[in-house]
Amino acid sequence: MKDGAQRARHLLRSHYQGALATLDAEGVPFASALHYACDHQGRPWFLLSHLAEHTRHLLADPRASLLVWQPGQDLLAAARMTLVGRVVAAEPDDALRARLLRLLPSASRYLALPGFHFYTLQVERIRLIAGFGEMGWVGGEAYAFPAQGDLAAAEAGAVAHMNAEHREAVQSYCRRLADLPGEMTVEMLACDPEGMDLDCAGQRLRADFPAPVQNVQALREVLVAMARENGGG
Repeated sequence: MKDGAQRARHLLRSHYQGALATLDAEGVPFASALHYACDHQGRPWFLLSHLAEHTRHLLADPRASLLVWQPGQDLLAAARMTLVGRVVAAEPDDALRARLLRLLPSASRYLALPGFHFYTLQVERIRLIAGFGEMGWVGGEAYAFPAQGDLAAAEAGAVAHMNAEHREAVQSYCRRLADLPGEMTVEMLACDPEGMDLDCAGQRLRADFPAPVQNVQALREVLVAMARENGGG
């Protein structure tokens, strides 16, 4: 499938809810709903409780798959994909941890409770159905975005700066993506090489960049250009 890896990352980054399928002690598939958040390479991360059934399954057998889909009235006509691999416990670095806390709903509250830990899916392959008649497999190595530069380390500061000093620009990004009222609560949640995640009046939105960025200077330039296009500065 042409541009399958990019299309798969776009679909995964555009959402934060999915169904995780694990294997129980008898090898029977067990699916559960959960939140996830992507790192800069596009890998999904989870915050799981040691009391959850799926966590107990993963500790015994890390093989799992994550199903994500584009909401709509006709599910079979919508984009959807299954990521196959192994879910393992992992400790994110400070920059990634801050990103996950911004993107995973109620993560800070859950981490204050005993028994919650971060896990990530080591993606081995992906079955992507981009639409009717558009389907294929994407390998795990091809899927991962080769993030470089200083963007990951500078992300938290850039997000805080946009929310504190450029609220009008953030509003302009939101208006471009959805029909929202003129006065609304907006917040930039995160930015990665391929786009940014926004909270607009309680609605999670994803804005893709025209081209990938790898450093703070390139990020600044694309944010300014997008704001001007949308009449936000």
